[in-house]
Amino acid sequence: MPESVKPKLRWPLDVQYIVQEGQDYAVLRDPLEVAAESALVPAPLMPIIARFDGTQSIETIVTEGEPYGVTSELVRSIIEQLDHFMLIDNARSQNRFSEPDAPTQ
Repeated sequence: MPESVKPKLRWPLDVQYIVQEGQDYAVLRDPLEVAAESALVPAPLMPIIARFDGTQSIETIVTEGEPYGVTSELVRSIIEQLDHFMLIDNARSQNRFSEPDAPTQ
């Protein structure tokens, strides 16, 4: 994945914050049910994920987050995990809408 990729979350998403075993998490649920299950994300990662609006490249997100320990590997890992849950707006998630049993957008 090139540094120039501009990750974008697929909307709408339902975001709920919970505490589990003393840790803060965000639960990202897809109300359109393209994603079969919800993603449980450590709450401290949400400021990074909030930047996935399709306007900022991985390089920009990393550069601006470096003082806080953000690395290219971390951002890529987050993108990969969210893509696994079909929460990234890309060809993979868009193709899901064209499948016979697909939900409506």
